[in-house]
Amino acid sequence: MIVSASDFERQTSAIEEIIWGDYPPRVILRKSNTITSISPKEEYEKNYKNNFVVFPLYTTAKRDDIYIQTSFVEQHRYYHHFVSTPKDDRIKASIPKYIQDLTEESILDNIHEYINERILNMVFDFREAMTLLKEGHVFACVDDPALILKNLLNYYQQVRVNQDIQISFFFNLLLPKEIADLMLDILIELIMDKLQMMEIDCSVIKGQEIVFNQPNFKLNWLGSQQDFAELILELKNKNYLSFPESESIHGISRRFVSLFDFSSSMRKKDSKVEDNICTYLKPVYDKDLKLDQYFFDKKGYKRKFDGIPVNNKLKTVK
Repeated sequence: MIVSASDFERQTSAIEEIIWGDYPPRVILRKSNTITSISPKEEYEKNYKNNFVVFPLYTTAKRDDIYIQTSFVEQHRYYHHFVSTPKDDRIKASIPKYIQDLTEESILDNIHEYINERILNMVFDFREAMTLLKEGHVFACVDDPALILKNLLNYYQQVRVNQDIQISFFFNLLLPKEIADLMLDILIELIMDKLQMMEIDCSVIKGQEIVFNQPNFKLNWLGSQQDFAELILELKNKNYLSFPESESIHGISRRFVSLFDFSSSMRKKDSKVEDNICTYLKPVYDKDLKLDQYFFDKKGYKRKFDGIPVNNKLKTVK
């Protein structure tokens, strides 16, 4: 029987090692427009429940980095101001300046705090999470808690074993799959604990595998996979295209593989094209040069697309 968050010390320690280890995940901090007018308390409470209490139901493509919008931090701080007793208006007044000063280095402390807060709520707000779930559209008209938990467990277990997707625990804060999977392990254990107390055998719960839909056709890529990656990076570096900040390199690689047929570039039938493209698109930080380096920056590599001119008529994608 699980009685406290301390029962998940293995997972929480592993998460801390990922965040504070020698090779922490890259952080992408997206500056949002600062809130000029403060919303009613009820809006912040609703946002908090959607991010920190409800059972997560949506998935996203596997990612290796952290993406966070400053609006997430802002909403969280205003929520805690409104629910705190007594209220300190000096803290509320300091929030805009706090948000403005956030950096990709300093925000790691916040992210660690959010993860721990989410895990604590998984344990101690389980009843409220169930109530919110039954109020939503997914389990509308389903009153049996055991039936809901069995379906949730099946869903989470299928997501957990899928190497291409992960659960989204937050909105406007996306975590690496490695961390999301550890948090999902905690949620799975909690659900199994509840079912076992109901004397329900969890081992027989198994459902259909979750898969991504594939497009009807693909474009044929006739060059090598390195050629493709070099062209994409050259177009990106010369301001002809940009990658969505909220999407990981792994997710972007998956999208390219879903659009292009790389059969002519495959030396083996079981070649993992998606992983290859991801490796070519991902820069490696050179400690001596103190900058990111790509595969085509290596000495002796003959580039094919470096003659593309810079796009000086840069248009911002909103």
